Amino acid sequence: MTQALRSGVRPAPRTRQDGRVSRLPELAAALSEATTHDVTAIAAVPGGWCPSLSPDGTRVAYITDRSGTPRIEVAPLDGGADDWRVVSPLGHEAISVAWSPDGGHLAYLVSPAGSIRAELHLLRPDGTGHRLLAGGGPDETVFAGGWISPTCYSFSLADGRSPHAVVHLVDITTGAVAPVPSTGGRGFFVVTSVSWDGRRVLARRGPRGHRHLVLAEVDAPADQDPIRLLAADFPHIADDLGEDGRFTPDGRVFLRTNAGRDRMVLASVPLDADGHPGRLTVHAERDDADLEGYALGGDGHTAILVWNVGGSSELEVTDLGEPGSGWTVPLPEQVLPGWSLQSDGRGMVLELTGPCSPRSLYRVDLPGWDAGFAAVSGVDGGAVYAAGGISGGSGKDGASAPPVHPPALVTGEAPAGLRFGSAHRLAAMPSTADLPELVVPTRQRYRAPDGTPLEGWLYRPRNAHGPEPTVISFHGGPESQERPAYGLLIQSMVRSGMTVFAPNVRGSSGYGRAFMESDDNAARPDSFQDIPATVDFLVDSGLARPGAIGVQGWSYGGYLVLTALSRWPELFAAGATHAGMSDLLSFFAETEPWMAAASVTEYGDPAGQADLLRALSPLTHLDRVRAPVLLVHGDQDTNVPVNESIRAHAALRTAGVPTDLVLLPGEGHTIVGAEQRTELALAVTRWFSRWMS
Repeated sequence: MTQALRSGVRPAPRTRQDGRVSRLPELAAALSEATTHDVTAIAAVPGGWCPSLSPDGTRVAYITDRSGTPRIEVAPLDGGADDWRVVSPLGHEAISVAWSPDGGHLAYLVSPAGSIRAELHLLRPDGTGHRLLAGGGPDETVFAGGWISPTCYSFSLADGRSPHAVVHLVDITTGAVAPVPSTGGRGFFVVTSVSWDGRRVLARRGPRGHRHLVLAEVDAPADQDPIRLLAADFPHIADDLGEDGRFTPDGRVFLRTNAGRDRMVLASVPLDADGHPGRLTVHAERDDADLEGYALGGDGHTAILVWNVGGSSELEVTDLGEPGSGWTVPLPEQVLPGWSLQSDGRGMVLELTGPCSPRSLYRVDLPGWDAGFAAVSGVDGGAVYAAGGISGGSGKDGASAPPVHPPALVTGEAPAGLRFGSAHRLAAMPSTADLPELVVPTRQRYRAPDGTPLEGWLYRPRNAHGPEPTVISFHGGPESQERPAYGLLIQSMVRSGMTVFAPNVRGSSGYGRAFMESDDNAARPDSFQDIPATVDFLVDSGLARPGAIGVQGWSYGGYLVLTALSRWPELFAAGATHAGMSDLLSFFAETEPWMAAASVTEYGDPAGQADLLRALSPLTHLDRVRAPVLLVHGDQDTNVPVNESIRAHAALRTAGVPTDLVLLPGEGHTIVGAEQRTELALAVTRWFSRWMS
């Protein structure tokens, strides 16, 4: 490239309504007025997520950004379009919410100043009585657990100065916070359940991709190590993998696990009178899908299961004691990131998203169903609550889905007389009437040179024919998945005339454990081969035009963008990276201590593998980049610190590469403010329009 380096001069800052300062770069290739209008509508459209039903099933609390930032609203389940109320304070960027068992309070997490560090807050459903319960320290991070009783809530707390997280219980009446001593200083514990007698906690411990479940006595001394739940079946801790454990009244623990197998399944472990675990029993599994969430009936055998089938969600109701008894519940959209179940099992509120639909809440009636549900497990790692509690998750930008077809039975037929009511969107959800017509993608399958099967979602403008300017969009994680969900950046780029392909390269979840672990540590260079393989597929299929291929991504996807541009500079015409890592060594040194400790199994240990991390860092190779690069980062990001983009920008300028850096004030690792999302979408869309049109 011979274009002159941009000066980096920015226009005067402008102030948002919430007081944040924002800067939007002046990029040379302006979009048309019509395209700018459509991109703004696509990026700024509000959504609703993380539902929590009141114990009596008449109201729902949820998070929505219709006010510009995520806040908590409460609405009657059968209310009208205007029958909702904002209850959380202005400036509180809400993450999750959970109704107390007596209906008297809402516990919710807040992301202060957009960072990953979360605080635990409490208020009444009418918005009064607000209090901070935990996480007020400058470096502390709260991880949601769940209500134990109307006055006690469980959570985990990372102090931000060590790699540890400790399970805590808080009495909301007195405000007293008590740690579970045996979880202190022994690793990163995230509480998933508390036993019905309150004597034991079940917690998840371990680094990314290698987490296991442990049992800890609430009153045990600090020197007593918690018991591994699956030790009887898997003596070695590296094989003892489990998620979302739940105590049940009959003395068992249910969990999602892929220990000893490739796919995530539903299993249980019995506990003896002293709380010691027995052998594992598998209750539900599929060769073509991972279990993402579950709810267990009080009868001990009724279950609601959420499966991830190639990125789409299937909601199944089954009798665990009768193989072949399951059937699916109709879903109007393809991806179910979160849900809330009535305590009597007669209905649910689902958070759903699809190709043309931002996250919204839908009510599903289960007429005639009266199982009484005892334990619930979340979807996508959302907050989880037992004993008639809720499960709420939060979706991420992703691909879009094919049209919804009539549901097919999974294995069997619904019992006679039991028919499920169709899902309908809650009237209180924000309107999407201003959205332009969006694009539904198609799933494409291809292979890497070593034969590894890959797939991705292809978005084509409606007037596309033959090879077109194409942007490859990498998801974050890497242990995440491009799914048929609403993707504001993807739809914005398509609206501007670009073809977009969103692949699931090695390291992605949703395709089994082996595929997810195939990029770990020293295997990462092998996974990089999926980048040119994706380009070859697009060109050979007549979809992409050589010389007009761009690449963009968020978080780990941003890391892949810089990797692609530096290792295969001849393949790409432009790139855009959002909150991506550029130097793995500085990432480990500057991210949250608990995040660094959790990432060792994924990338490598800086204490003994510094040379590997340096070789895998794009910063080491940025002098080879030739394509123009846009870097975008929230300036409050403590997950992937903002210096990762600042360093990359400086290195690219030194190398003479056309580059621009956009820092979004007051935003963290995920951009949540409506105005800032619009700025992100316009900046990325203008960038590719400038360099690839």
